[in-house]
Amino acid sequence: MKRLLALVCLVFFSLALPAEVLGGLNFKPGSEPDGFRGIRWGADISTLKDMECFGTADDGLSKFYIRSGDNLTIGDAQLNKIAYSFWNGKFYGVVIETSGYSNYLNLQEAVSEMFGIGTTIELYKKQFFVWDGAVTTMTLTYDTIGGEGLFVIYSKKGEQKRKLWKRQKAREGARGGF
Repeated sequence: MKRLLALVCLVFFSLALPAEVLGGLNFKPGSEPDGFRGIRWGADISTLKDMECFGTADDGLSKFYIRSGDNLTIGDAQLNKIAYSFWNGKFYGVVIETSGYSNYLNLQEAVSEMFGIGTTIELYKKQFFVWDGAVTTMTLTYDTIGGEGLFVIYSKKGEQKRKLWKRQKAREGARGGF
């Protein structure tokens, strides 16, 4: 559980890739999502009755949830977990974890079929598949050492709000700390 929370935090707080790296819009036309499995970006956690919180990030405003009764498959891929991320009570992302290379390949096939091939980049000695749109950014990668696939989908607007808040907190801390 703690390992997944650490992965979620790593992805959302360290891997928000700049648009220059992503190369612009690359979703298959008409396929860019505005949320995940019926939950739209910005939905308030209080409106969702089937969510169970399993962790909170250091900022205290980022909380991670599991959805009871979630279908843990996408295409032929068997998923370990789907973690829904909320910042300040609003839905802004999802992290999907799978184990084993064959499950990762099945997930990659399903994602590519639905959203297009995406852009391939090398970062931190790993290969990432990235889809960047006007509303949503997605990354898919496989950790050969741990044998885990990670598929991240997040709202660009939600991530921007979180970054602005973080920057404001840093300014306030800098004013009071020197």
